[in-house]
Amino acid sequence: MNLSLEGHELENCNAFKRVQNEENLRILVNERSIKISQEAAKLKVSKKKLEKYIKKLQETVKELERMNYYLGRKRRILKGLVENY
Repeated sequence: MNLSLEGHELENCNAFKRVQNEENLRILVNERSIKISQEAAKLKVSKKKLEKYIKKLQETVKELERMNYYLGRKRRILKGLVENY
């Protein structure tokens, strides 16, 4: 009878430890999930900032191309004037 009681106590102890381990694992998974969600949100913000910066750079490139074209035309005009002089 004493062995049977010890067996039940050991079984209960093991069951309690399993439940504790499962709960601890659930907590760790939830914490990791929260961290991943926060990291994903930060990455989303960073992506939006990069897209905005890319758009500004593309606009700058277009403006520089226009200026280069304009300066090229001016150079040709001045070159023509100097050659005619």
